[in-house]
Amino acid sequence: MRTKTAATPETPQSLLRALRADCGTWQWTAIRLEELTGKRFDRALLNRVARGKQSAPNSLLLALGLPVTAPAPVCPVHGVVHTAKRCPKAAPPDYDQWRAANMNAIRRVVDWAGGAR
Repeated sequence: MRTKTAATPETPQSLLRALRADCGTWQWTAIRLEELTGKRFDRALLNRVARGKQSAPNSLLLALGLPVTAPAPVCPVHGVVHTAKRCPKAAPPDYDQWRAANMNAIRRVVDWAGGAR
């Protein structure tokens, strides 16, 4: 396998292509991975992952020495991944602007409702 360089991030595709260049065929690549890790991989799977037709399963990522990551939804408001299920600042900004603009009207209604008792 290739050594890691700072200029090119390692991807399953690049690692599999390099391993296939060393082994010659996808069958020998699958055999070599089985020798290294003890897990069996189908040569068609390796080919599909190397061509980018299929995402690499976690077992293959572990065999290649890559980090296993799970996809996480990105917040459309902030553009970051939140650890909670909901966005902590999910209040729509339009409501806050309306509330600030109508504060005097809201105050009159509250005073009227409180004074009527």
